[in-house]
Amino acid sequence: MKPTLAKISIKAALKAGKPIFLHGSPGVGKSSIVNQVCAELGNEIADVRTTLLEPVDLRGLPHVADGKTVWARPVFLPDHPKMTLFLDELTSAEQSVQAACYQLVLDKRVGEHALPSDCGIVAAGNKQSDRAHTNRMPTALANRLIHIEIEPDLNDWIMWGLANTIRTELIAFMMFRPDALFCFDPRKDERAFASPRSWETVSRLLDALPVTTAEEQAVLTAMINGTVGEGMGTEFSAFLATYKDLPNPKQALMNPKTAKIPQTPAGLYAVCASLCHHVDPNTVDNFFEYIGRMAEEFQTLAVKLATWKRDDICNSRSFIKWGTEHQGAFIA
Repeated sequence: MKPTLAKISIKAALKAGKPIFLHGSPGVGKSSIVNQVCAELGNEIADVRTTLLEPVDLRGLPHVADGKTVWARPVFLPDHPKMTLFLDELTSAEQSVQAACYQLVLDKRVGEHALPSDCGIVAAGNKQSDRAHTNRMPTALANRLIHIEIEPDLNDWIMWGLANTIRTELIAFMMFRPDALFCFDPRKDERAFASPRSWETVSRLLDALPVTTAEEQAVLTAMINGTVGEGMGTEFSAFLATYKDLPNPKQALMNPKTAKIPQTPAGLYAVCASLCHHVDPNTVDNFFEYIGRMAEEFQTLAVKLATWKRDDICNSRSFIKWGTEHQGAFIA
């Protein structure tokens, strides 16, 4: 299930008051999806890494009060309305910890500690087939959960990237090389591999290390290779060299009739990704005049990205005219 559909599933489970479990390979964005859902719902998230727990931790430390043994409520358990309990890495936790979650998942309580009545429960973990550290989930716990499997999706990732300051050159590279988003093979013993999570790290590295010298370029290349793997890192570094020679998108929108049009597919993907960050209702006419000089495939791509980023341009005469002339080409 792609992330946008997973978000719908999580919201439905929370509304129904049922716990849900997200299965997925390392790096596909399970935790990010849960955080996005909670932010959209206005819920505070109680993020519990179950691999760090012992079974007794869920009940809390015992102490004596009025001659009776009572347990101090663990600070990580939700204790007020509008909270979501997120049990992350649950399949990596020891089976004794998983077993301790039975009552928590089924009854929203553990021992004498009850969760708020509106508290939703979401859990996540890696798949056993991915050779990540996992422990088989007891069937009694598994049967209490709704199970969905998360798969990376390029369109979802691009839309997320446009809204979350992911570098333009990285989004352009993904459109040029769609299978680069997730390159994980559990049969290989790789320290670094491409995933939505690792590509986000690459974007932050590009922000953190502006390259002005050969030494800085060497450092950046090594860090990229150490994040997404040497093969994919080398490809992306080569793409960056192409990206640097692109026409300035602001100049293209100022001079749409004369601005340079890239001649390579990589360059065209890159300039389409760049334009979407600069087009607005004031420049939309020039935008359509500029992309009109491209092949229809890249016109369609440029319009798709631009409308994802700025849906207010859909009301322009230029957009309506282009859509009329290219019926069936554009998928909103």
